[in-house]
Amino acid sequence: MDSIRGVIQSNLFIQIVNPPLGAQIQHTKALITGASSGVGRAIALRYAKEGAHIVCADLSPTARSLVQQEVKITTHDAMMKTGGQAIFAQTGVSEAKQMERAVQADEARFGRLDIMVNNAGIAIEVRTLARVNEADERAWSRLCESIPSPYS
Repeated sequence: MDSIRGVIQSNLFIQIVNPPLGAQIQHTKALITGASSGVGRAIALRYAKEGAHIVCADLSPTARSLVQQEVKITTHDAMMKTGGQAIFAQTGVSEAKQMERAVQADEARFGRLDIMVNNAGIAIEVRTLARVNEADERAWSRLCESIPSPYS
């Protein structure tokens, strides 16, 4: 009996943690920071696939990391190519005025903002196998610049 209860609880947990998006996302208006690469790009592409209208907010429309430079198409262009609705808003999340402009771009294009995904952030670049706690003061200061963005 305990094993059956465990399976039921596991399946319930999966449903709660990873619900199907479909109708929940369709026709919503979302602003996603850090949408040009990595997790932000994946979220933006998934939301667009489900029918959301997206403002891709990032410092640059293309990926800046060496790992993702092989991606030749911008996130918002990839969405438009598949029939989605998306625009790019150049945004630095560490500045409240830029965040305000991104929200205004969303409202101007789509009429409202339903979903805000605060994904952008600055990772500490460690070019060696050093531990994060061994990063220099300049790297930590740069990381801290992105902390207030959800409050902007």
